[in-house]
Amino acid sequence: MNYTTRLGDRPGLAHVNYDCPCGCVAGLTYDRESGSEHVGHCCCGRILWVGEGAESVVAADQEAGRSYFYESDAITLPWGDVKTASLAVPSEWAPKPARAERVLDPVCGMRIEPETAAATTTYNSVTYYFCAAVCKQRFDAEPTRFINAQEATR
Repeated sequence: MNYTTRLGDRPGLAHVNYDCPCGCVAGLTYDRESGSEHVGHCCCGRILWVGEGAESVVAADQEAGRSYFYESDAITLPWGDVKTASLAVPSEWAPKPARAERVLDPVCGMRIEPETAAATTTYNSVTYYFCAAVCKQRFDAEPTRFINAQEATR
């Protein structure tokens, strides 16, 4: 997470904020002498703490029955001190793993994900992916037939 820090309205006070993906600007205030003045909450359920024991503070503040993952970052306060910021993020806001682009099985035309292909073969230094072993067998028997057919549909 990218945090911003700025001086507050009294000496030794800092505002620690972040632009939440839900659309809010969330954060907390941090006192140079006593640390975070409160737990930072966002409308989407994210929980922020800056300072000692940050992860255990946000863990203790979680909503019962909801699962979270944690992001920890080092932040620099306006007066130069570096502290740990821990953000508990509800699982429903977890980043989704990038999906691989689907490829075309050259025999049957099915779109498949390369990592879950039932079979592969390499022909003329190009890897082809298949939804089933029978498609690979058909391709291996007549590769140019399927390559030419595939190129004709482009």
